[in-house]
Amino acid sequence: MGLKKFAAGLAANTSIEVLDLSNNEISDYGAEKLAAALETNRTVKTLILSRNQIGIIAAKAFGKALRPGGNDALRELRLNDNGIDSDGTTSLAEALATNSSLKVLRYESGDMFDPTTPGGRGPYSYLGGKALRALSKARPDLDITFTSNAVQSAPGCRMQHLHYAGGKLVRTVDYKGDSGPPVVTAS
Repeated sequence: MGLKKFAAGLAANTSIEVLDLSNNEISDYGAEKLAAALETNRTVKTLILSRNQIGIIAAKAFGKALRPGGNDALRELRLNDNGIDSDGTTSLAEALATNSSLKVLRYESGDMFDPTTPGGRGPYSYLGGKALRALSKARPDLDITFTSNAVQSAPGCRMQHLHYAGGKLVRTVDYKGDSGPPVVTAS
């Protein structure tokens, strides 16, 4: 069965609450179809899309599906080990700022740092990190865990793991372990 047909069935689903489609090479195309199905689905509470080669297009599609007027049933979204870049992180975070139903966002091995230098802001910009911090303030009820790709470690920036809860950064972890008190030096 193709993903397009599966997504059509998901839109009409009234019984599946946990959907784990990890390791299925869904790609942006398939994720867009799933996101469109989620706009009308009211029963899936947990969606796990780890390691599916999805990126910015999918992030924007999920952002659209989770805006007010869209899906209000999803409580947990896991997008671990996908190729969502800093722009995708920002798009998703902006959309989730107005979604009141999602309670847990697991987003490991994402690209928080963008190696481009618009405006000459140094070797790395912190677009995705800023968006996640803004999201945590807008949605203090949302538990966000973000771990950046190892290759995204910016020179001079040791932070690799962020955990926001209650609208505050509660923990940062770097390659050497717990970095102590939560401090975000990038602005």
